[in-house]
Amino acid sequence: MTAAARRQSLRQRLLLGILAPVVLLLIANSISLYRQALRAADTAYDRTLLASAKSIGEQLELLPGDNGHPRVRATVPYAALEAFEADSRSHLYYRVTGLAGELVSGFEDLPVWRGPLPERSSYAALVHFYDARFQGEPVRMAVLLQPVTGDAGQGMATIQVAETLELRETLARQLL
Repeated sequence: MTAAARRQSLRQRLLLGILAPVVLLLIANSISLYRQALRAADTAYDRTLLASAKSIGEQLELLPGDNGHPRVRATVPYAALEAFEADSRSHLYYRVTGLAGELVSGFEDLPVWRGPLPERSSYAALVHFYDARFQGEPVRMAVLLQPVTGDAGQGMATIQVAETLELRETLARQLL
């Protein structure tokens, strides 16, 4: 092997030895930054989901039922859903479940929440956020346990709000 060939080979090995770790570090850093950006987007959009659920919860009424058991009536204000109409890429689904687990309003096929009671969180509400699938699409869900009182009694209604993930992922990519 000639001296020129050895020098070139040495150069190539040194370049590879320097570039390979740098490229691996860039890839790992990009993945980490994307995950952090997605968490930041989740936090921002989770607050909007919670605001929508609270807006629905504020309009719940407890009325006397036909069989002596109180029933929940939901009036869903447009304001609870309008935050998601700014961009037609995102879809919002909701479901209000009464005191006995009956559907009061919303999407009947939205999976009923059967999770644990929310523990202390950074929100002043009994809310739980999780990822799920609905109609074949990934969604972010917020479940709010809403106390409801009235002349007919008191109880806990469940409000579920789900949003498709397009806007969250777009925001995370932009942040990255």
